[in-house]
Amino acid sequence: MNAGAATEPDLLSVCIPALNEAESLPRLISQLRSQRDVQLEIIIADGGSNGRPVATLPAGVKIITAPRGRALQMNAAARTAGGKRLLFLHADSTLDDPHLLGGALAALATAQQAAGNERVAGHFRLRFRRTSGPALLYCYMEAKTALNRPGTINGDQGLLIERTWFEALGGFDERVPLAEDQDIADRIRADGQWITLPGTLETSARRFETLGSVRVFVFMAIIMAMRHTGRDRFLAAVPALYQTRLRNGRLNMQAIFAAFRDMQRARPLRERLRLHYRVGRYVRSNAWQSFFFCDVALGLKRHPLLAFHDRALAPLLRNPLVDAVSGALTYLWVLVILRMWFIWRDRKQ
Repeated sequence: MNAGAATEPDLLSVCIPALNEAESLPRLISQLRSQRDVQLEIIIADGGSNGRPVATLPAGVKIITAPRGRALQMNAAARTAGGKRLLFLHADSTLDDPHLLGGALAALATAQQAAGNERVAGHFRLRFRRTSGPALLYCYMEAKTALNRPGTINGDQGLLIERTWFEALGGFDERVPLAEDQDIADRIRADGQWITLPGTLETSARRFETLGSVRVFVFMAIIMAMRHTGRDRFLAAVPALYQTRLRNGRLNMQAIFAAFRDMQRARPLRERLRLHYRVGRYVRSNAWQSFFFCDVALGLKRHPLLAFHDRALAPLLRNPLVDAVSGALTYLWVLVILRMWFIWRDRKQ
């Protein structure tokens, strides 16, 4: 990162990676320019779009070209930024409130003052812009974005951060495929703190609607588990797995399950058992999500079931036997139950 570049204290640099976003960008730029009480620099990092994705953008928007890949594009935008603070947004984001960014900067400054340093980063709560899909699943995913727990913060929620801290962290890891947001979220948590910014950021649900909402949700869960257990071989195959589609355009879950199974079989028995244990430990550490899901489904605003898990159940579950059993049950659930369920769904469609 270019740590020596001059910055303007009152300028917020908005960094937007783009690839074939000709429809989304004009709306987002218009909304950014409508923001009040904030001085913005808008940077579009284009990763080699087809056609004329940026030719019709209004004057005053900085457009740069970068190698394809969100981490590469966002780092390139950050290197050209002149603001003291950076805000990373996806191109399909929507800002309905003209005071959203001004309120976010004020909240960040307050949190930094309370912490006594600038190692505070902020993210927004999400609302999905959707036309179909299971309402409860979207409601759960939206509610989860208000939390600051590990694994609940992703790039769709935006990232507001001091430029100097972003540079000290080394920026986005360009070696990480499709999980650069989770990677930097973990590094921010280890070195400082997260806050949920006031207001809501809207994002498109097109990926869920096109590929199948439940399918994408399950695939994301598998990716997260593999990332936290060090399965780089599976993660390297993720971009190709995203392209394995059925005739109706949905994700081909059988190809994903096969890759998951083959990744396990390719290892010696001892390493397979170790992976079972690590997956179990990851699943156990995320058992809170089942309780939170029930809170959301029942409309329990204070989340009493989540509180019960954290205070009473979580301490009891922290032992190796639970991790080993959780790992075995996870493999049974993924490779038998879920696999058979998706076979049935594919035959129905």
